[in-house]
Amino acid sequence: MRINPTTSSSSPAVSPIEEKN
Repeated sequence: MRINPTTSSSSPAVSPIEEKN
């Protein structure tokens, strides 16, 4: 479980923009 802003789709708090994309 790595905190990657590109791969972490389960982490909206880390990458809210990635979730939108």
